[in-house]
Amino acid sequence: MSVRIIPLPERTDARGTMYPIELPFREVAETHAGNLEPGHVRGNHFHPGGRELLVVLYASRWTLYWDTGEGSAVQSRVFEGQGGVQIEIDPGCAHAIVNDGEKELQIVSMADVVPVTVRRVLITAG
Repeated sequence: MSVRIIPLPERTDARGTMYPIELPFREVAETHAGNLEPGHVRGNHFHPGGRELLVVLYASRWTLYWDTGEGSAVQSRVFEGQGGVQIEIDPGCAHAIVNDGEKELQIVSMADVVPVTVRRVLITAG
């Protein structure tokens, strides 16, 4: 079980910025798009039976927390500045995103099966 973090290359021109995304699975069974306001947390859960892909577009600081299964150490990575990142999450790996910056995050989530979500708290806001 693992979590893979892949920085997305920027393709910027006068119209704005695009980020190419490579899907780690053939079929997408469920997709969500949304935002995360500063000072809040999304996640604190895992999916026992399917993989998830998160795409995060950011313009200020945020932190990703994850583990590699129940009882494993919680890991974290801080992102600063502006950019896009692709996060590939294996079944059983809990994950949470904290927006500890000043601007909202844009998040797209895709799963290879309709996920069952099980709560496992890694971090709380504040």
